[in-house]
Amino acid sequence: MKILLRGLRKTENTECDICGKESTNISSSLPLCLECIREKPDKSIEIASKIHSKTREEAGLPSQVPDSPEGVECDYCGNNCKISEGNRGYCDLSKNENCELTREFGTYEKAIGSWYRDRHPTNCVASWCCAGGSGSGFPTYAKTPEGDKGYKSAAVFLGSCSYHCLYCQNSQWRRHAKDKKPVLEKDELVEEILSDSSITCICWFGGSPETQSPFVHEVSKELVERAKDKDRILRVCLETNGNFSKDLLDKIAKI
Repeated sequence: MKILLRGLRKTENTECDICGKESTNISSSLPLCLECIREKPDKSIEIASKIHSKTREEAGLPSQVPDSPEGVECDYCGNNCKISEGNRGYCDLSKNENCELTREFGTYEKAIGSWYRDRHPTNCVASWCCAGGSGSGFPTYAKTPEGDKGYKSAAVFLGSCSYHCLYCQNSQWRRHAKDKKPVLEKDELVEEILSDSSITCICWFGGSPETQSPFVHEVSKELVERAKDKDRILRVCLETNGNFSKDLLDKIAKI
């Protein structure tokens, strides 16, 4: 492990944009030293905000959360964008058209994203404690006392997010959000998952689920209801930053 970390360690100095200090501990993407971040937070936030805006503009996405006093409010996530006429929300999915909020994706029927089958025990962040990884709740929530080895998760990657982390490990969501592809259809996704008896859970990640939560809700609800009718184990998991609108979060939490 020590050898690996040495191989990954930054070797060139970067200069802090505020104090001019040089160090290998200062990021080239976010050139601020720890002391300035702690002691000059207002200036640090100003610089960081400009860098975030620039990277979003380069990705073809709105640079800031819109907050127009006369704008149409979007309540699909916790950002509560107020979008001016002809412009888009922070997620790039909601738009103000003739003073009405419109969106083609992240609806109850369509989403931007893709999915694949991920074998258990999966790389899920909760694999050590959830039923699929640990077997907790057997036989109601897991196939065996040791977990769902030999079974799979339907891993659904959503191509949008309500945040913008500079070091996002799945930053390809930005390209999906801008290009509006690939596309997921609710009925098709539900049928494909239900037709594969080896799938015992669906995991929503990305990106993050909040900005397309109507789709997440409808697919999850139908899957759980139909799985119960077949006496089949099918869990629902959210890997989320938590920035949901309260109404949609309440509905999803009940599932």
